[in-house]
Amino acid sequence: MQLAYRAFGRRGALRLGLFRGALRRLRPLALLVSLACSSEANVGGVGQGGGGAGPDGVGPGGMSAGGSATMSAGQGGSGLAGAFGFSGGAGSFSTGGSAGAGGSAGTAVAGMGGTQGSIGTSPAKVLCLGDSITEQTASWIYPMQDALRVQRCSYELIGIEEGPYNGPYSVRIGYDNERVAAGGFSTTGILNLIKERGTGGVPDIVVEYLGVNNVYGGFIDGKYNPDNRDDPDGAFIRDNLELLALLRAQNPKLKLLLMKIENHALPEIDAAIDELVATASTAQSPVIAVAVAEGVETEDGIHPTAAGAVTLAGPVGKALGRVLDAEGRCLP
Repeated sequence: MQLAYRAFGRRGALRLGLFRGALRRLRPLALLVSLACSSEANVGGVGQGGGGAGPDGVGPGGMSAGGSATMSAGQGGSGLAGAFGFSGGAGSFSTGGSAGAGGSAGTAVAGMGGTQGSIGTSPAKVLCLGDSITEQTASWIYPMQDALRVQRCSYELIGIEEGPYNGPYSVRIGYDNERVAAGGFSTTGILNLIKERGTGGVPDIVVEYLGVNNVYGGFIDGKYNPDNRDDPDGAFIRDNLELLALLRAQNPKLKLLLMKIENHALPEIDAAIDELVATASTAQSPVIAVAVAEGVETEDGIHPTAAGAVTLAGPVGKALGRVLDAEGRCLP
């Protein structure tokens, strides 16, 4: 037993000496690997260091994990894996550090389309006055609004919502439908209607198409009277002067646009309009004559068809557009 023990002891000592020798030879290599692994990564960097060598002695070498890779968030870069740490003698290699996470990709910001320029002033309030030609379903006020859309003008129509006899005015979706109009009414009848019901707001601009019933309609306020024919006592001029006084008291900068009668049908009314322009217009509150619409298709010589209403609206759409544009209410 003692001989066996000594033999075993000598073999163990021999093995231990060989192990220590191998360890001394491995130390420089472990030191070089450790130095190489200790450098810090810049972008997606290498791990901060491999594991150090295990201590001398009998038994398994020490085992250290490789340093974790570090990186700053970049523009989509990915970290490199940490280098393998070298273990102590006869020990196993240490595990390399985990790769640094890739930087987040930049987020693209979508460019937003520019919005259409806005008009710095409030919409102009426009009041349309008329008889059955203005009141009817095929009214010129609708194609007039189409013309103003093309010119990109800012306005709104004001007025009442129904005539005194025919019930509510025609309504078209997508259009302003307000006006002060009544079939069979002369300038006198419309003036009386405004005194009774108002205008639905304070107008900046008035567009008037009246005079037919002053001349041969024989009407004032929808009731026929033969004595009302041929514009008795110059009612057209007298009524418009009173209308101007009434509305200028509310808005001293009121503008009045007088439409001449279609197809040159009533030259006496056209002449009265020219007289009003010459005598009632001021620099602050002008009276403007709208050119005659020629070639207007009618149903009965008086009332325009739908196509005729478009023709009738041509000159007034241009004239009103010029006024709105001069006030800075139309986009270029």
